[in-house]
Amino acid sequence: MIFRQLVTPDTGCASYVLGCPRAAACAVVDPQEDIAPHPEMAAREPLRITHVIETHVQADHRSGARRLASVTRAPVFPAAAAVAAIVAPAGPSSVPTASSSMASPGMAATRGT
Repeated sequence: MIFRQLVTPDTGCASYVLGCPRAAACAVVDPQEDIAPHPEMAAREPLRITHVIETHVQADHRSGARRLASVTRAPVFPAAAAVAAIVAPAGPSSVPTASSSMASPGMAATRGT
């Protein structure tokens, strides 16, 4: 297993790359706004980014999840709480569920555009 942490000095925010050399695949957790280090790190291993995971939404984390998903064609898996916060004004019935996606229970998946 490969586990790498990337910290953005300006914000102190951390993102992580979790990978399996045998599968040549990895997930990026909480990608930073500047996505360049993530594909570079994956290529050095060499791994393909197959999942982008967003664990939280907060003011101090400027996410690069959508951009990274667009570049890698990997689905984005936001934490259920993040999905609820984003779509709460539309009501609970608008929150995607695991049955309507590839995600595990409590998570929702969206594909970057």
